[in-house]
Amino acid sequence: MGSALLLAGLLAVGQPPQASAGEHGTANTAGTDLQVGFDGADRTAPGQQFGYALHLINHGPEAAVARATVRLPGGTTFVRVATRGMTCDAPTPAAPRVLTCGTSGSLRPRSLAGPTLITVTTDAPAGSSLTATAVVSSDQPDVNPADNTRQVVTNVM
Repeated sequence: MGSALLLAGLLAVGQPPQASAGEHGTANTAGTDLQVGFDGADRTAPGQQFGYALHLINHGPEAAVARATVRLPGGTTFVRVATRGMTCDAPTPAAPRVLTCGTSGSLRPRSLAGPTLITVTTDAPAGSSLTATAVVSSDQPDVNPADNTRQVVTNVM
């Protein structure tokens, strides 16, 4: 999975948004730019465990309480979650493939929360394609929502 490489790549992706000139030439810095980093196995085999890595990145300019919703694909069973810098609620019987994770306080500008490692077992047959989705949100307006959703496709061989 290469979490160190993923982390290095996530930190290098994108630059914080530039403040735009507001009324009377003052900087308008309301909000923040959160990004979800989400990676996983390219392939797996039926009955095997595999995982996903989740990171939340705040490019700034404001601090934010960040939350992520992870939707695991059909054909998988949740096994466990291990996290650093976030707290997570495991799936419930009512929503067996949905996890919610978030920062326990504000995520400072130019900082990262995670990694959170999510382990699942595949129940899908060979030839299947599994798509997981992670979406980040916060208590602040996001100035760049284009990087708030990420999907990972895993092929069952």
